[in-house]
Amino acid sequence: MEIFWIGILVLEMFLLVNNENFQKWEGDRYRMYKWLHFLELFYRLSLHFGSKISQFYFGEMFQIYAEFFINEHEILLSRRKLALKAKIVQDSANFKIRCFG
Repeated sequence: MEIFWIGILVLEMFLLVNNENFQKWEGDRYRMYKWLHFLELFYRLSLHFGSKISQFYFGEMFQIYAEFFINEHEILLSRRKLALKAKIVQDSANFKIRCFG
């Protein structure tokens, strides 16, 4: 039974690495997502086969990395929103200058 779950783990990691959507991500975010997915899979395996210590360890690591990943994603979204707001303000200022001299 353990060989079955290890086979699923290897298959999921292979599919993740070869997924075109995730390969479009660059640098740390892509590695972060792979590591997060890897921790999640190990946590699932520890629920089936592992001790309480391994379940706690992988659960805590998964939570820490998930929070970090979500925070980084929110920071990127907020930067894009700020850039869009700045662009709108700049465009409206340029419009006022063109219209009213």
